Amino acid sequence: MRLDESNQTVSFSLACVEEPETVRSIAGMIAQAEGVEELQDVRDRAEAIRTYLRATKSGLELQNRAAELKLRAERRIGQLLRERLHHGRKHKKRYPVDTFSLEELGLSKLQSSRYQLVATPPDEAFEELVRNANESGVELTTTAALKLARQFQKKRPKSRRRNQRRENMDPATAVAVEIQETAELIGNFFDAPGAQHLRNMRLLSRLIGEMRALLDRLENMQGVKAG
Repeated sequence: MRLDESNQTVSFSLACVEEPETVRSIAGMIAQAEGVEELQDVRDRAEAIRTYLRATKSGLELQNRAAELKLRAERRIGQLLRERLHHGRKHKKRYPVDTFSLEELGLSKLQSSRYQLVATPPDEAFEELVRNANESGVELTTTAALKLARQFQKKRPKSRRRNQRRENMDPATAVAVEIQETAELIGNFFDAPGAQHLRNMRLLSRLIGEMRALLDRLENMQGVKAG
């Protein structure tokens, strides 16, 4: 899996999170990576490893290392989206050659928004989040990263009422709304022309993955509330 132009590759597996030096090396490669699709692949693999480690109760330290790499990949994707994402039809007089659209990347608007939000905090704040989770022996989660990001997010105009209403919701209701919107995206997918195209199939797979993650978040919230 190539991450940069120096032909460095990563064979992403459980071994990648077993040693802190390996994690730091991969983190450095992620920070220099320029390919969104490669970063998305790293993100997906890291999340799969994190989920496996959590399910097998293999230890919070290893689980957090996988979560850290996943979040680093998401942050880098978010940075690249902010720098190079264009909207509408690409035109060489309007957009530089190295820009791209969500359709070209196979990303949903929901993924794009979340990745860019995760990328909002400065590096120092993110590093502190990772360090505090490890030192305190708590799980490093996307929820914690998003909570941190919202502290650095610019205030939205009053005209964006929909987002304001969501900010006023309790966490479980907000997640339920995200689940409903993701379900609608999945439903719209089947009505779209060329739904069986490989790129669209990849997008559908990622949307389903998002749905599962949202359902897990809702289940965790309900478990905490019940406890």
